[in-house]
Amino acid sequence: VDVERLEVHVFVSEPQTGVSKFSLDDPGYGSFEIKRDAYRASGHLELSNVPSNSLPRLLRAAYDTESFSEESGVLVADGNGCATLFFNPATFLPSVLMPRLIVFVIDVSGSMGGQKLKDAKIAFSTMITTLTEADYFAIHSFSNSGTESVFNARAATTNAKSDAVDFVNNLESGGGTNLNGAYINGLDRIMEMQQANNQELEFVSVLVILTDGEATSGITNSQKISKRVRTKNEINAKI
Repeated sequence: VDVERLEVHVFVSEPQTGVSKFSLDDPGYGSFEIKRDAYRASGHLELSNVPSNSLPRLLRAAYDTESFSEESGVLVADGNGCATLFFNPATFLPSVLMPRLIVFVIDVSGSMGGQKLKDAKIAFSTMITTLTEADYFAIHSFSNSGTESVFNARAATTNAKSDAVDFVNNLESGGGTNLNGAYINGLDRIMEMQQANNQELEFVSVLVILTDGEATSGITNSQKISKRVRTKNEINAKI
């Protein structure tokens, strides 16, 4: 079935902070236009007579506000009883950011089959681009056991990040969800990475879990899982 006409309009207005960047995915066909000034941005996409199976499934719009040299907050009222509060972190150069030890833990249980796992792969591919070469990362996948497959820890070089994306894109779903084991094994891996890296350097430890969140194997009680994770997390990793 052909779609006779599809239009997408995106408008962004930031009267207080300003709009420094704006982007909208270009599907590569049809009418496509982006406009931006200091405080507003808009995107317009128009498609005609497109087969439904070739329509873009995901259309991403992204924008950023002006950076601030100091942390600040901005309260914007619209005059209709509604308001938005913006918290802008201070802008830091990469050279002054603390390096990170990051373990990505990805749920590949049966319930993650289809679109959920596809979305997790897209999310990972986006997050991995934010790592710098000062960061170290590892990847665990899990289902019935706390760990099914492992991408060993390494510095976040361009080649390592490319290999990591290939590793994640090849993951397949199946089995139950041992969420407790995934948390515990992920924290164990962070502790191993801390011991293996320069003890004179200070790292921020982060555990990122991509899951639909329902434990079906191992310990399944959410309160028990939370208690075990809090006890295990002696390193105060960000989860």
